[in-house]
Amino acid sequence: MRPQELNLLMVFDAIMTERSITRAAKRLSMTQPAVSNSVSRMRAAWKDELFVKDGRNIQPTLHAQNLWNQIRVPLISLTEAIDPKSFDPATAKRTFRIAVSDIIVDMVWAELRSIIEKHAPGVNIHAVPYTIINTEQVLEDAEVDIVLGNSGVISNTFRAEFFIFSDLCLCNES
Repeated sequence: MRPQELNLLMVFDAIMTERSITRAAKRLSMTQPAVSNSVSRMRAAWKDELFVKDGRNIQPTLHAQNLWNQIRVPLISLTEAIDPKSFDPATAKRTFRIAVSDIIVDMVWAELRSIIEKHAPGVNIHAVPYTIINTEQVLEDAEVDIVLGNSGVISNTFRAEFFIFSDLCLCNES
């Protein structure tokens, strides 16, 4: 594999993650025309359309989806090997957008905010209302970082973990 093709894989991964050329460009700190140029090179190199327009977003072709399923985990491993970053809540400065139903807000939001304020003062959380019907869409459109609640059937594009809220310990430490 030539070095420029490795760069194309990084652009490809960003596009697949963001489902948008513009958001991928922002994520990669590139211009939108530069990412579009990379897409043209990918199409020529890999002999597939790769992405088709779908309203304001793009959808991957079957070939693109299959390719991403093969390279996603190795790319994550390579990225972590080259630039290891561990999340430190005490020093993090970030806003997390959390899709959450009203019932979950009533059950855990106040206590969750209290814990975050104490242990992660630079982290903000923002609740985004959702329903089980639009769970996958809010994740695909990158409207939220995480969904808390019942998600129904979710594609293998996203990582899902099941837990019962009674098993979740949101208790204040003394």
